[in-house]
Amino acid sequence: MKHKPYAILLAVLMGGLGIHRFYVGQKKKGWWYLAFSWTLVPTIISWFDAILFNSMDYAEFNRRYNLGHELSKKFSDDEVLLAASFENEREQKLLQEVEQLATKEKVQEYLENAKQRGDYLPRLVYARANAILQDQPWIMNN
Repeated sequence: MKHKPYAILLAVLMGGLGIHRFYVGQKKKGWWYLAFSWTLVPTIISWFDAILFNSMDYAEFNRRYNLGHELSKKFSDDEVLLAASFENEREQKLLQEVEQLATKEKVQEYLENAKQRGDYLPRLVYARANAILQDQPWIMNN
């Protein structure tokens, strides 16, 4: 698996020889850098490559150079945050659905239908439904 900081470091220190391109799996470009290394043009281009790698976020770097490999911790952290954001939106939508049910019977039916379909309902939704079914006040307001 390729790491973004290593690619940046290789581009700055050994970019004139195309080592950073070999590192990220672009062997053809690496050979071109090596072939023209005597002109110093690849050295200048490699500095731009370092800037490009640095400005690229981890998700984009992984998409381009680590496709098919286990993604780095940074990317997986981004995925977890994104999933949590979607889960929070879904939870709020489901809470609103439960709130709009007029009677205890409809709430009970909603829970049973979700169970029959195999739908995952977040804990907060179950807690709100149970509070409605047991006539308990709801203290978890936004």
